[in-house]
Amino acid sequence: MTMKMSVHAQEPVAGGAVIAALPRLGGGAGRDAARALIGEVPRDDAELIALARAHAPRPETRRAALRLLEPAWDTIGLPPASREHAKELRDPQTLIVIAGQQPALAGGPLYIFGKALSAARLARRLRGLGRAAVPLFWIADDDHDVDELFAGALPARDGQLWRPPSQFAKGRMPIAALTLPAGGTRALLDSLRARLPRSAQAAQALARLERAADPAPARWFLHFLVDLLREEGILPVTPAMLRSAIAPHIAAEIGHPGRLAAEVERASEGLRRSGIEPPIAKGDALPFFLHDASGDRHRLDPTPEGARVRNAEGAALATKELAALAATAPERFSPDALFRPLVQDAVLEPFAAIVGPTELNYHMQLAEAYRERGIGRPLLMPRLSVRIVDRPLFDALQGAGIDPAAIESALHPAELAPSPAAARESEALGAEIERAIARLEAIARGPRATPALARRAERLVRRWRDDARKLAEALQREISDVDVLPRRALIAAAQSAMWPGGERAERAISVLYYLARYGEAALAAAAAAYDPYDDREKLIALSPFEEQERKDSN
Repeated sequence: MTMKMSVHAQEPVAGGAVIAALPRLGGGAGRDAARALIGEVPRDDAELIALARAHAPRPETRRAALRLLEPAWDTIGLPPASREHAKELRDPQTLIVIAGQQPALAGGPLYIFGKALSAARLARRLRGLGRAAVPLFWIADDDHDVDELFAGALPARDGQLWRPPSQFAKGRMPIAALTLPAGGTRALLDSLRARLPRSAQAAQALARLERAADPAPARWFLHFLVDLLREEGILPVTPAMLRSAIAPHIAAEIGHPGRLAAEVERASEGLRRSGIEPPIAKGDALPFFLHDASGDRHRLDPTPEGARVRNAEGAALATKELAALAATAPERFSPDALFRPLVQDAVLEPFAAIVGPTELNYHMQLAEAYRERGIGRPLLMPRLSVRIVDRPLFDALQGAGIDPAAIESALHPAELAPSPAAARESEALGAEIERAIARLEAIARGPRATPALARRAERLVRRWRDDARKLAEALQREISDVDVLPRRALIAAAQSAMWPGGERAERAISVLYYLARYGEAALAAAAAAYDPYDDREKLIALSPFEEQERKDSN
């Protein structure tokens, strides 16, 4: 069955102003400024492969990582493509392309898989250019924010979004240590089955999810991710797999308290001088968490003698005590979000990292920290961002003369389907207001006008013109010609479908919904849309399976 696809490059994803500019930077000062902030920025395959040839991973670093990773991968049951990639990694010249995200229940929203597909397709591109490369996915399951487990919403028949209820109370326990309550796995599967479209594709997706099921959400996510993208050969990495390799970097920060904070602050000052407000606020805590006896993670505030645990007890730990603990019990420590990229890149030495706006923000403030530690910065490449819509809706919009890429959440339908009657009323009222303004300005310029009158007239003119603009907008919203009503209804329906609940669909809607509606070809279409040199959101039009089956039967 052939899936039709249309890809439309839209404006950059909100919040990605810096990354949006990268593929379009020219030479000279602009590109030099970007390079200082986030490193090299390849604009095409020639630049990409030139950078790949210059990247030389250290054999001893690769061997040390694989001594920890290979035994862990042996216990997972990797699909053939992943096993082959694991073997290729034994050659230190094989490049690593890495993406990452916290685990999510039932796979989570679509954008998580966009990250993994970006890593896989960039690695595939490098292989096509003659340089061996494999994709890794860092599952950040030492995070304790249970909101990150969000399974993704499902569109309901009433147009609202159904969100699976949270399974866990907020706390400080790492996600890796959480387990669903008795019957929780089955209850979630049953809830999803009751709300997903009834299709063979939905049954297939749920069967795949059920095969991967595990009471521990982090393990469930890992197995589902690797299985769903089995042809891409994703290799999963968790902090626990590399804990002993991370420990020396924790110990180094213990021995130099405040070093990373000072480096980040100096980088922030540089950003301010460039007119960029630093995205990450200054912090004085040590850049890692200590796990207590129960497993909860706690911040550590530096003291002259060592550190104090930021919890109710506030226990004090001497520097030697902390260092000994890091050496003998590395599982008691985990890097924070700002420190994690440094640790990851020191231990794995990736050639490229797939980043979204948040990760890019971190890297902008870590430039000096990378230099001071002698850690190579990976290329920062944009993640895939897609919006998948039904082909019939896409075609209907185009048939009505409406650009599907112009459909935005906050848009009023009148902006794309203006009313000629409202325009005529606005024009007539505007002309009357301009005549009144001309009369007022003539009085204000007259020989008898005082400076106070002139100032008041100037204020009135500004206010009247502003009110006239607002009135014209109101008229467009409230006056509808008969011939524009169908177009406005179509736009409203498109907004509901393309911006469910007013949210960006890829961050809100479960990947399972797309699998149920379009089959696994939805992920194939998204992967095909990935362009490492163009970070703009891609609008993909696919025929739902029921629509395709109807066409096939005819």
